[in-house]
Parts: sequence; structure tokens; C-alpha cells
Amino acid sequence: MAYLKARITDAAYIVAKFFSSLVFASVIGLMLFIIAAVFADVQLYLWQWATLLVVLLLGTLPFALIGLLLGLCLSDKAAPALVNLIYLPMAFLSGLWIPIQFLPDPVGAIAYALPAYHYSQLAHAVIGTSQGESLWGHTLFLIAFCALMIAAVYWRYQRLSR
Repeated sequence: MAYLKARITDAAYIVAKFFSSLVFASVIGLMLFIIAAVFADVQLYLWQWATLLVVLLLGTLPFALIGLLLGLCLSDKAAPALVNLIYLPMAFLSGLWIPIQFLPDPVGAIAYALPAYHYSQLAHAVIGTSQGESLWGHTLFLIAFCALMIAAVYWRYQRLSR
């Protein structure tokens, strides 16, 4: 019984961290949507705005798990620096700032191994700028990545709680 209670506590910890990241992601997403519509004259159908928000919110999970794992592995002073050393290059190499077609081939090939690339491709599909790749492939990659991160977070959390 104590074992089951500990597992539920562990899962509750991870779920609570995810939902706290969803609150911030929702506020930021809605602010960006308003800015895009008002100042950049972005015009999407209502279903596209709603679907895009859902994709963006669900897409926070892999990154929240990376952050949680780093938080469990690093000191509170080292974690922010390493987060920036991971997230900024990942965003660049995933084609978020420069499309991967314009990057050198070896650098562009790295994008396919990064969750930010697959996440962005799902968002592109919602707004009609998809590159024609399989949405299921992107979704399955993100699910597998999340499963791997959940396993790593669980393992690290178990080691810390001993």
C-alpha cells in the first residue's frame, strides 16, 4: 500500500508541474495571439486559433519535462544557464528562426531529432503552412520523447527521494 501511495505522489508531482506550466503557456499564447491579430494583421479562422492554442499547450509537455529533469539534476544556480544552453540552440537548429532548408545539410539534419522541430510542424499544419510531412510521425515522435523524459524524470526523482 505504501508503494502505491508513493507512486501516486510521484505522478501527482509531475502532473502538477505540467499544469503549472500550462497556466503560463496559456497566458503567453493568448497574449501572442492578440498581438499577432492586432499589430501584425494575422488572420486565421476561429477554429485555427483554438486548435493552435491546444497544439501549443499540449506541446509544452516535452519542454516542461526537459526543464523538470534539468531541475532535478542541477543546482538552482546552474539550471537556468543550462536551460538556455539547451533551448536556444534547439530552437535555432529546429528551424524556428531560420527554416531548415536554408541551413547547411548536416545542421538541418539535426532538426529531425529535436522535439521543437516536430512541435513546430504540428503548429504549421494547423495554420496551413505544413511541409507535407506526416502529422502522425511528428505526433508519435513527441509521444515517444515524452515517454522517454517521463521515465528519466521518474528515475531521477526516485534516486533523489532515497
